[in-house]
This record gives sequence, structure tokens and C-alpha cells, in this order.
Amino acid sequence: MRTTGRGAVWAGWVLVIGLLTGCSSNGQGSETHFVTCASDAECAANGQVCVASHCTPRGTSAGGSDAGSLGTSSAAGTGAGGTRSGSGGSTTVSHDSGVAGTVVDPGMPDSSSPAFSYFYGNAFSNFGTVFAVPKGAGSSVALVKGTAPVNIARAFTFDATSVYYSSEDTTSAKVSAKVVALPRSGAGAPRTIVSGLHVVEAVTVDATSLYFIDVDAIGTGATLIGKVPLRNDSPDGAAFETILPPQTVNVEGLTTYGDYVYWVKNEGGVSNLTGSIQRALKAGGPVETIASEVINARQVLVDGSGVYWLNGGHLGVDCTATDGDIRYLASGSTTPVVLVSNLAGAGSLVLAEGSLVVGVSGAYCNIVPPGSGSLFKVAIPSGTKTVLVPNVSGPDNLFFDGSDLYYTHVIDQESDILSPSMVKP
Repeated sequence: MRTTGRGAVWAGWVLVIGLLTGCSSNGQGSETHFVTCASDAECAANGQVCVASHCTPRGTSAGGSDAGSLGTSSAAGTGAGGTRSGSGGSTTVSHDSGVAGTVVDPGMPDSSSPAFSYFYGNAFSNFGTVFAVPKGAGSSVALVKGTAPVNIARAFTFDATSVYYSSEDTTSAKVSAKVVALPRSGAGAPRTIVSGLHVVEAVTVDATSLYFIDVDAIGTGATLIGKVPLRNDSPDGAAFETILPPQTVNVEGLTTYGDYVYWVKNEGGVSNLTGSIQRALKAGGPVETIASEVINARQVLVDGSGVYWLNGGHLGVDCTATDGDIRYLASGSTTPVVLVSNLAGAGSLVLAEGSLVVGVSGAYCNIVPPGSGSLFKVAIPSGTKTVLVPNVSGPDNLFFDGSDLYYTHVIDQESDILSPSMVKP
């Protein structure tokens, strides 16, 4: 399953303006890129503070929770998107994320509330919020909110039973993080899967295990990929196995398929991030590089036919890249092909009914113009594009449930407010 994290942080080695990537959490969409920093002054312009060497939302941002009403969009993209009520809009199921590890196994797997079809995390909503969205239409529900000094949902994903999110205690400069599970219905108490981490950038799950990217941003600066059982009997979570040993590179785009864990490794300067697509056996073993045509890659997806990845392209000074592309490596091949090129502000990718759907935020500098982005479908292998939703702001967190395509879009850039919408792919 493809994940998030709203949480992909550049391990303290490069500077990426998250706003230029169509910021989002995901959980299922692309990872958010946080600005590196050395002091609060460097983050003040965005109303944030410096935590663990990265600009992080302060708890006093305006706007509160995300939008309540889910909009639906037609295939031609003419439908209305979601709207936010003046009072905050969403219903809240109260949980104290700060005590997430005190209750063991609150009734998982949960099948009592199948009404929610889509979930997303917004790390920029005050101290972070995890939202649930009903099938088809209705009001979004805030399942859990971060409370000082705990920030949540930098990394986020979900499966058929639970939502999984990072929880960071920022009491001291050296952040102490864990990954928490909560039943999809919001009933029961959060349960700690793994703790003792630093800055969790991304999480993904399969039937038995949770995989995560962790960065020791304050200490060594090294990044590792870990694996831990989804179910364990410890209130502090289980000890983890190491899939990728600690190293000073930027790792993101975490996903799994079959017996393997896949990820993107990016290296180089901010405007010219090059790297590779790598994988390793879930059971452990040597790291294998399967492709090297990577330019500031955002995501990697895998299915039975091969591997796909979204290249962000070369960033300008405070401007989105306009040379992003989607590449495909067929199973058994060693030569990737470009499916579609010249993507401006490429941010999120998902497989849907044998095609790819990509969200782009458009070409701009500094401030995102309203409605500058779009969602479109890319045929495989022809690369033919069909616009699904035009004139949308920062589409991200793409998720296909087998019939409907869900996504978030920005409705209030200043306050980092997202709204969910749906379209038939």
C-alpha cells in the first residue's frame, strides 16, 4: 500500500520549500517537504518554529480544523470542491494523542464502522490532525488532534482497519517520536506501534508489519528504514528491525509490494537532486538499486507490471520545477521509459483502474495562485493524458478505493486548510 507521510523531511541536508511541492500529507499522497532551519527566526515568515532542524507548525495557527463538506467533481472537472464552514466545519472525536501508548490493542481489527472511505493527515493544522471522510459525500471527521507539546501526522497512512500516524513530543529540542495506530471508526484509544524514534518522515503498512523512515535530525543526521509488527503487547510498542541501515542520504517514497520494500534515494543540491529507486527484501538483506533515472523524485509505486515513479524535476529559486515526469520500468526490463513529461509542480501519484493519476500544483514562484493545479489521468503505456479536475489548488493525498478517486486540495493557503474531494477516474 502506498503511503504518506505528510511527513517526508529532507534529513537536514538540503533545503526544500514545502509550499512549492503542493504541500501535503501523506497519507496516501506525496510526502510534505519541510524547510530546514537553525533558529525560529528562519521559520517566522511562515508562522512556524524551528524543531529538530526543520520548520514545524506552531500550535497557534489560525483556522483550526479542515473543511467539513466533501465536494464531488465530475470527470470533466466541473464539479464543486469541498468547502469549509466558518466555525471549523468538522466533527471531532476526542483523543489525547499525548497518551497514545497507554492502551494496548483497542479492538483491532475494527469492522464496526465501514462508512469512512478516505483518511488524510494535515500536519499543518495546529498541532496536526487526522481526518476521516465518508464514502461518496458528507462531512469530514477529525479523528485525532495533536495537543501541545505533541505534534502529529507528519507521517500518515491507513489500511482496512486503522489509521497510522506519527506523534512527536517536542518538549525538548531533540524530538522524541513514535508511530500510533487508531481504529478507523475513531472508537477506542490510540495504540503505540513503535517508539524511541527521532523524526518520522513516512510510514506504510502491509498485512503484518509497519515500515517507517526515521531521521536523526539533531544527532547524526542519518536516515534509516525500519520494520515493526503491527500487533504487539508492549504499551511502548515493539523493537524494530532495520531494513536500510542509517546513512546520510534523503530517503522518501516508501511503499511495499510482494516480498519487497521500495523507496527513493535522493542526493545532491536542492535544484539538482539525483538518486535512485531502491528496494530490499522485507525479511532483510542487501539493498538493490533498480533504476537511476531519478531527478528529485517524489513517489514510487509498484504493481505486477513494473515500477513507476514521479520525478519532481529541477527546482528554480523559490519556483516550482516545470520539467517533472513520470517514468516506468517494466518487470524484467532494465530500461525505464518516460510516460509523460513537462509536469509543473508534480506532487502526488496513484494507480487507478490500470492508469496513473497525477496531481500537479502548476508553475509559479513564491505564492501559489488559486486554481493553478490540476488532476489528470495518464494511460499506460501510451502516456496519453486526460484531465479529470482542472483549476484546483495543490491537489494531493491521492487515494483510489476501487471505484472513486479521493484527494485533498488547498482552500486556505495562509492557514494551511485542506478540503477533501472525489472524482470518478
